[in-house]
Amino acid sequence: MSLLQNVFAEIPIRPESELTRSNALIFEQELVRKPDGPKVPIEQVEITSAIDHLIQSCEAEGLRPKTITKYRQVLDVVASFAEAHDIDDLTQIDIQFTDLYRQFRTRQGAKQKTIHNELGIIRRLLHFAKIRRMIAEYPLEDLRLTKPKTR
Repeated sequence: MSLLQNVFAEIPIRPESELTRSNALIFEQELVRKPDGPKVPIEQVEITSAIDHLIQSCEAEGLRPKTITKYRQVLDVVASFAEAHDIDDLTQIDIQFTDLYRQFRTRQGAKQKTIHNELGIIRRLLHFAKIRRMIAEYPLEDLRLTKPKTR
């Protein structure tokens, strides 16, 4: 037996259907990784519409009423802040928006822990929108929130 035959003899042979499935998974991962890959055109979604969808989803998931009320309060402030800055489309919320929002809330006297929690809710909204294909990309991918120090 030649060296090549020995090498191939040690490689387990998978059924054809399993090979096809693994190739499809590899191809799908390559498409996801490539920023210039095919993109599905997505309609513009208003911020208030996405907020309503998120709240409905939270209610369907059975989140506590207190949590849903907090989400609604924070997201109403976010929506009015966005409206004041002529931002009406969900795709316009990005890291710069969160920086402006953070400065806005600091000037209002909100504590750093509160702002941190509110940014987490904004992230949840955008992650929800990405999963539901309301937006093509998650715009806060590179946003790193450091946990504020508490006394």
